[in-house]
Amino acid sequence: MKKILPLIISLFLWGCHSQKRTINVLFVGNSLTYYNDMPQLLQEMLNETDPNIKIDQITFPGVSLQSHLNFMVDPSKENSRFEKQLGDTTSTEKKLLVKPWDVVILQEGTVRVLIPESKDSLVIPSIQRIKGLVPNKDCRFAIFHTWVSKHEYPKEYCYSSFLITREISDEQFCSTKFINFEQEAKAVDEAYTFIANATNIEKSNNGNIANRFLSSYPDIEIFEDDQHPSMAGAFLNACIFYEMLTNKKAKNLIFSGKLDPKTSKIIKNFI
Repeated sequence: MKKILPLIISLFLWGCHSQKRTINVLFVGNSLTYYNDMPQLLQEMLNETDPNIKIDQITFPGVSLQSHLNFMVDPSKENSRFEKQLGDTTSTEKKLLVKPWDVVILQEGTVRVLIPESKDSLVIPSIQRIKGLVPNKDCRFAIFHTWVSKHEYPKEYCYSSFLITREISDEQFCSTKFINFEQEAKAVDEAYTFIANATNIEKSNNGNIANRFLSSYPDIEIFEDDQHPSMAGAFLNACIFYEMLTNKKAKNLIFSGKLDPKTSKIIKNFI
């Protein structure tokens, strides 16, 4: 009886665990999301504590949310992107319709949110369109608060009018001219907060956490180049989304990915 009881308890707990409803999470974005396999890192973390949460993604290099909806993309061919025609359905539109997603996390290029005309005319309408495509009316939506790229100051970002109005002219739409990192980081956070409020969705806190991490641990490189996350940066992003999806602490995870245990522990304890 003493040997049987633990087995009964284990089977009971396994039965309760296995009956948890599957939670389907979709990332929509570009290389800022998929670089160094961030979604896969997140799934490994979830497999440790919440295997019923399943991560999927529809991500293409350099693609904006608007392009996800308006352009046909062939991921097997480099730079294969053309505007969809009447009757076409993009890969992202098909993905959004394929199942009643429980959580959709949207990632936009940081520059597009810093230019007011781009934010208002391109980003916000694209988010609203995506929300309208998801079959689950109770779906939880969030905007991925990306971080500030590495560059010299002062810095200003500009788009030609054609990118925003589709009219050919010499006019440009520009962001504020940023004097330093702190000013730009504040503008990025304010832009994402505005977008989240305007579209009635959540905002992740990746950018703000990354900024604090850079100040606290300058010797741990979270950039691989001037904008993409390194392996440590991707691990940091995955930890942030892990806590966002589970309400559990990343510091209690065993998983370290490909990082050395010391670095992964620092990152997990920082969130």
